[in-house]
Amino acid sequence: MSQPAIVVHLEEPARMNLLGLILRSLLTRNLAEPRLARRALALRGAVAIQAGDMQVGLCAEPGRLVIRRGAPARPRASVRGSLPVFLDIALGGSLLGPLLDGELHVGGNPLALLKLLPLIRARAARRG
Repeated sequence: MSQPAIVVHLEEPARMNLLGLILRSLLTRNLAEPRLARRALALRGAVAIQAGDMQVGLCAEPGRLVIRRGAPARPRASVRGSLPVFLDIALGGSLLGPLLDGELHVGGNPLALLKLLPLIRARAARRG
C-alpha cells in the first residue's frame, strides 16, 4: 500500500509566528507516518489556534494542511491557551487537566480538535 500524499504548507513563512513554526514541525514529522497521514487526509475545514498572543489557522485542503498566521474567518473549532499549556499537550501531557482548570478554552466542534490531537503530539525520535 502506498503512503498517502499530504503536504504541510506554511503560508508566508517569513511572517509566521512561533506557534505556526512549531505546528509545521510537528505536523511534518508526524505525517511521515502513513497512519497519521491518512488521518490528516480525513480532516475538513479550518481550526483556529491561539497560544498567548499568537494565532494561527490550520486549514485542511485537498492533499495538504495550510498554516496561516491569524485566525481563519469561519473555523469549525477553536482552541485558546498559553504557549506552555500547548507545549505540554504536544509533549504528551494531559488535555483534560488544562480544560478543567480553565487554562485551555475550546469553541466550536470539539471533535474536530480531537481528530487533530494525534497529529500534533511529539513522537520520540526513532533509533536506528
